[in-house]
Amino acid sequence: MSTVYNDVITGKLARHSSTIPSKMYRDFLKSALTTKIHLSAILKRMTYIPPNKMKTVVAPMIQIMRLSCIIYGMNIIDKKVYTLQKLCTFNYPSTLREVKSGGMTAMINGFGLIESMIKNIEAMIIEFSITPSNAMSNIKNGRKKSTTAKTIDTDEYISTVIPCPGSGNEDKQEEDEQEDEQEDEEQ
Repeated sequence: MSTVYNDVITGKLARHSSTIPSKMYRDFLKSALTTKIHLSAILKRMTYIPPNKMKTVVAPMIQIMRLSCIIYGMNIIDKKVYTLQKLCTFNYPSTLREVKSGGMTAMINGFGLIESMIKNIEAMIIEFSITPSNAMSNIKNGRKKSTTAKTIDTDEYISTVIPCPGSGNEDKQEEDEQEDEQEDEEQ
């Protein structure tokens, strides 16, 4: 049995103590751009997807900071137009009161949402990456020749992510800023 793994989810985990607003927004941007790349790669694999089904391919993105979790979904809404929507937020329950007030249910529902999004993408990859068989419809319609299914040019719908010059140094600058902040806190 062959197992194929698909990169369909992007996640970012951050410690609360080391997260400053600029880092949080920079990490969010990185996750959003990575999710866009994943979504584009997924759509490129679906060569037989009808244009009206492209909007239903939703790539999950998750951000976790301390005990707080936010789940987003990214999809294409028009040619070269992407949208990122907040789908769900929950906190990991850390007390008995939070567990009793539905914290576990919210967490399970959140991760269940991610699982269903991933399964939906995997099913769509299988369905729309192979040539659909038109044999049954051809017989019903009295056609003797098989008509080949149309492939879609996904490049009309997706756009590329262009890195900025010098963007490779951001992580090093970010680490230096955090070290400076930690030294300031210690003094």
